[in-house]
Amino acid sequence: MLGALEKAGGRDLTAWTDAWLMTAGLTEVRADFDVDEAGCFTRFDLLQDGSPRPHRLAVGVYAEDRHGDLVRVRRHELDVDGPRTSVDALVGSRSGALVLPNDGDLTYCRIVLDPRSTEAVVHRIGRLADPMARSLCWTAAWDMVRHGELPPRRFLTMVLGGLTAETQIGVFQRLLVRVATVLTAYTEQGWARAHGWPSYVDHLLHIVDTPDGDADQRLAAARAVTDAALTAGHVGTVRKWFHGAAPIDVDDALRRRLARSMVAHGEPLEDVSGAFTVVGDRLAELLRASVPTAEAKEQAWTTILRSGSVAQVRALADGFAHPAHHHLLAPFARRYAQDVPPLPAAAGDREPARTVAVRMLPSWSVSRRTLNVIDRLVDGLSADDRFVRLTGAARAELALAVDLSERDAAG
Repeated sequence: MLGALEKAGGRDLTAWTDAWLMTAGLTEVRADFDVDEAGCFTRFDLLQDGSPRPHRLAVGVYAEDRHGDLVRVRRHELDVDGPRTSVDALVGSRSGALVLPNDGDLTYCRIVLDPRSTEAVVHRIGRLADPMARSLCWTAAWDMVRHGELPPRRFLTMVLGGLTAETQIGVFQRLLVRVATVLTAYTEQGWARAHGWPSYVDHLLHIVDTPDGDADQRLAAARAVTDAALTAGHVGTVRKWFHGAAPIDVDDALRRRLARSMVAHGEPLEDVSGAFTVVGDRLAELLRASVPTAEAKEQAWTTILRSGSVAQVRALADGFAHPAHHHLLAPFARRYAQDVPPLPAAAGDREPARTVAVRMLPSWSVSRRTLNVIDRLVDGLSADDRFVRLTGAARAELALAVDLSERDAAG
């Protein structure tokens, strides 16, 4: 096939094959430039870190128009190869507010924004008119958070400032998931509960309460409210929605989510369950596991370990791990190390042991102590042990969360 491509394209693909098919790792591309007092580039280079490869990409320069929007004012497409490539075509041109490597998403790489461009997207991404450029900047910012290059709280600032301007529902929903990750795992939990969650939920409620807003976004925002750690005032709003005073249509799925949120924040289980004509097994299990008491968590844990049903495990796990229940879940980190590894060892690759091993790994307890518990457990097992293979990705996510949350707490 490569031979046919070489013949059709008139290019030798040997170097391309070695770089793209035989070399592991993702290339990081960033702009490195100097600007004079007039705001023009005096030097412009593209740098590659990680696994440098040949790329065909474009550099976009975005500046503010007369309406205050960030629009592309210059674009240069070129071939880059090696650790550093000079882009002489941009020298002498205006630098704008945002420089976007891989503008248009022509190649596969990780974009790392320069400090000035990072400031622009954190505070003004909602004014970035082009949906593709906006999506690339959202992705770049999230990757920078996970690489320790952008503080998680600044990503929250970015979302709060730009979420309502997002027009693509897929991007909108992905941002909600990422903010929840920031607040449950990447930031210090005292700050998250006192400041992060309240400001985020206030923003979500504003979206839900906007009558002429996008219907899909309003529904996604309402769902995100039900998954959040809430203040007493926010719980009152959820209660009104549950009892028929919601500003959007509440279908069965959203009503179940509202029920779980209310129970998780202390509403009596009997009162919430009694509002349903029929409570199926999965909803009943979800609600029982959501009760904010040590006894409820213990019962859910025991049932999960004994369960023979993946659906039951998932329902109980969804209720068990709520962002408002960190104080109740901390003791289960050691319980996990004691109770869970024997399940995949006995069951092999069969379910629900696999689901239990992954879903119940204590990602709700983001601390160096929890990570040490998991590492001591893994250190005593061989690299090809079923448990090690099943939980490797989840353990890596926990390690990342510990690192980022410690940095956040240290300021």
